[in-house]
Amino acid sequence: MFPVLLSSLVLSGQVHISVPVNQYPWGYPGYPHGGNIIIVQPQQIQPPVLVEFDALGKDWGSVWINGEEVYRPKLYNRRQVLNLAPGSYRVVLTGITKYDVWSAGYLNVGRTGTLRVVFSKTDGVYVQGDPSAWLGDRDVRNGMEVWRR
Repeated sequence: MFPVLLSSLVLSGQVHISVPVNQYPWGYPGYPHGGNIIIVQPQQIQPPVLVEFDALGKDWGSVWINGEEVYRPKLYNRRQVLNLAPGSYRVVLTGITKYDVWSAGYLNVGRTGTLRVVFSKTDGVYVQGDPSAWLGDRDVRNGMEVWRR
């Protein structure tokens, strides 16, 4: 009877159950939490999001995520696929040098299962799959200032 009661309480969303300690074999005097059994619902873990970076044009560059270089588009490797955990990431797209900034901003990952980030030196950034996922910086002319944000 107790497992049925316990499962019905968990399904109803009640997460704190008080049970007399001396009635069940897992209880003993001085049982933690004063004899209360606390059921914690598991965290909802979201799967990683598939993010594809696609560099247009023929310019060599770099993709920086949260200050780390993760991808360098060169002559033949113009696409790179990454699995990112849901969240917000600071993304800076540069030329060969770190201070030749093409575009910078924040990429919000997690509202959809896949994103395709298309970028180039002259045309900026466009995100397919969730167009509102990219929040670009207004001014990227000063490459030194971009890295302080």
